Amino acid sequence: MKKIITILLLLFVSISLSACGDEEKNYYSVTLYVNGEVYQTHNEVEEGNVLDVTLITPSEGEIFTGWTDETSYYYEKITVRRNLELHATFEVIDEVFEYGYNDINEGMTLSKYKGTARFLEIPQLLDGEIVKSIATNSFENSSLIEVYVPVEAYITREAFNGSNDLELVEFYGEFLEGEEKTMPKSEYDSIMNDNNCVIVEGDEENHQYKFNTECPIMEVTGVTDSVIVNGVEYFNYYTVVNKNLASLPFYSSFSMEAFTGTPNIKKIVLSKATSIIYQTSFTGLSKLEEVIIPEENHFYKSVDGIVYSKDETELVFVPQNHHSNEFRITGEITEIRTQAFFENESITKLVIEEDFDGLFQTRYLKNLEEIVVTGDSDYYVIDNVLFYNDYLVKYPAKKTGTTYDVPEDITYFSEGAFSHNQYLDDLNINLELNGVGRYAFYNTQSLETLILPRSCEFVDHFFLHESSITRLNLLRNYHEDGSITMLMGQLGDVHEDLYISTNTESKPYYLFDTPWESYIMYFYKD
Repeated sequence: MKKIITILLLLFVSISLSACGDEEKNYYSVTLYVNGEVYQTHNEVEEGNVLDVTLITPSEGEIFTGWTDETSYYYEKITVRRNLELHATFEVIDEVFEYGYNDINEGMTLSKYKGTARFLEIPQLLDGEIVKSIATNSFENSSLIEVYVPVEAYITREAFNGSNDLELVEFYGEFLEGEEKTMPKSEYDSIMNDNNCVIVEGDEENHQYKFNTECPIMEVTGVTDSVIVNGVEYFNYYTVVNKNLASLPFYSSFSMEAFTGTPNIKKIVLSKATSIIYQTSFTGLSKLEEVIIPEENHFYKSVDGIVYSKDETELVFVPQNHHSNEFRITGEITEIRTQAFFENESITKLVIEEDFDGLFQTRYLKNLEEIVVTGDSDYYVIDNVLFYNDYLVKYPAKKTGTTYDVPEDITYFSEGAFSHNQYLDDLNINLELNGVGRYAFYNTQSLETLILPRSCEFVDHFFLHESSITRLNLLRNYHEDGSITMLMGQLGDVHEDLYISTNTESKPYYLFDTPWESYIMYFYKD
């Protein structure tokens, strides 16, 4: 009897394991309708699969805004998790857009969107004119999840303010017109040498001619008078360049406050012509995961959603919510932009590789916990604090411990050295400190007293900006040390309870020194 039970149990376990190894898959159907008629049917679609759907070409005067069954909304991709019957949706352009011709930029300005679309491709042409501007608050409080902006349109400040569902902003399309450019002969000759440029119309002798479509220069309309210097002739060409091919060194697609009021944007795809990026344009985008640069761009390149210069030697911008918690500064990077880590919240570990010999300093990285330096380098770490020679570069924002003694040979606090630190409330500074960098104590959370030794000759712009410091003690003595501690700019937005103290002999020199005199009220608080 026991043998029979054992056999039955083994058989049950075998069947159970077989069932677990061959899980039942679910399959669904997706039917797409356009104007009530079946457009496409997809049968036996495995659960979780993503269907790529061709966008519908709308009737004249309309725009396609996606697929819906009134509960879910889709655009180019449909993730299948149930049976779906989806209907194409459209909006009438003249009913949902307010726009007008702008004489300044010689194109249309879109001033108001009144539709309810979740997905929207803004038309590149309105009444036959190129859309060149998206006005302030034009999409205020919209329901958009994704918006596709024509490549020639400039997004002005707060254009999508209050669009809390917006996750994607992407520039699309080809430039429809050229741009006038006065071009030095050297640049013109370089373009001629590097491209297959053929004159197809006009007279080269009279300096009025047009090139083939593959040439970055569309047209030459004239030349300036020439100048001979040391036997070399110099002059400029008046040209019209093809913005799809030419390098435009001062081109921006959006203002510094373009995305204000859109806190849930996850992805931004920039214009292929973008040459100016304002990191502050991404203010408040705490969920931004990636910024994508088209391959045709002459100035920038995106690698895994991070923005670099085209040759990848300059770090331009790491999105606030990038998927990686660790960032490595390699030897290939020779320059790091001041705001490369602007408002970053994702990075908790920073690794500086031994072959990096550029300048690193930042007032950001508010969640930084750990710093590592690999191999021999002028950068080094002691007790999880980053140094460079005799500079204290970065005290991590999330470094625990309430007390810190600055090493005796440190002469300078770099920009943002103690910024965002949450725990430090007792900082003991050595007698060798010579200066304090910009934003050194920006947004500290617990440190209330800062005593700067007699050796400190200067403090830089905004070094107390938005800090927790309420007591600043300046020990430098004018008579004994030869000068006061100089303020190189402004203190920043300081704590309302800030009190600045110094010795009696030096106080008059602070009160009559520019710019310390701007803060005279803080020298007389109790």
